[in-house]
Amino acid sequence: MTNDQGVLVYLASGPNREEYENLPYDKVILIDYNYFKNDQFGDKVECWSCNVIEAVERFHQRNMKINCLVNINEGLQEGGGSFVMLSDFMMGYLSPLLKDEFLLVTNLPYYQSVHIYGKIKKLDWGFDFTQISRDEPDFVDPWQFSHYSRGRSMGKEGFGEVFRLRRIQKSKVLHLNPALDVRIKQESIWKDAHKLDFIGVSISSTKALYKMNTRDVKSFFLQKDNTHDIRGNSMLRILEYCESHNIRSIGLMPWCDGNYTEAIEAIIQHKAFHVREITFYHLSKHDYAQLYNCTQNNVKPEMK
Repeated sequence: MTNDQGVLVYLASGPNREEYENLPYDKVILIDYNYFKNDQFGDKVECWSCNVIEAVERFHQRNMKINCLVNINEGLQEGGGSFVMLSDFMMGYLSPLLKDEFLLVTNLPYYQSVHIYGKIKKLDWGFDFTQISRDEPDFVDPWQFSHYSRGRSMGKEGFGEVFRLRRIQKSKVLHLNPALDVRIKQESIWKDAHKLDFIGVSISSTKALYKMNTRDVKSFFLQKDNTHDIRGNSMLRILEYCESHNIRSIGLMPWCDGNYTEAIEAIIQHKAFHVREITFYHLSKHDYAQLYNCTQNNVKPEMK
């Protein structure tokens, strides 16, 4: 599998259908741990019997990039779906596997019963987006991916949406401490996971990730190498921990409920012995606003 081949991935796909052979992609990956008892590998369509987290690991192993992501009905109301796949945390984990420009085929009204619907419909995962109309050549009809009676009751023309998402790449260096390389990156922390000695994650609430508490997704991430839960911890405590464990490079997801006054002051005052790099990773355009705007600390944009 090379990155030049067109790959469509359908999360919580339900059963395989003959029409998927006609999709305009070189490879179609159907992922569903309820419908497939075993993996099935065809020339074009592959059916993976696993959940989305396990699938992400396989994508990394196969060096596979996704051109089109389909997410129509996760089974949150019925069907055993246990977490929201379009949540920030899951999209962040998927982000390194998505092409810099990819298509999202979905049905946003489906998420109206989920309390984070307002966030989901903004598609704010570190991408700019435009909606694709039915008369555009790369439109992929959402209708063909669902036989869900309640969703299809609105008719073919009104069912689902297709969006083109283009990756935003933004970075700033923060000149807060001459002994430290401090920067902000608008990209997934998992892209750089292999070169970070400390990965600080913060799941804001279980409700943001789960619909039903049947699968401990948070534990999965905390079992990953160098990964720590920083929710409720100050920047000072994080730095003290890293110094005491001879940690050089720190990567942090947004936490602190948007208030980084203490974090800025802790970095300014820190006497570095082992820590040399601190990177604040984010996807949403509104994350780290305080850090981006701390011009009083001589913040300069990084030249690309």
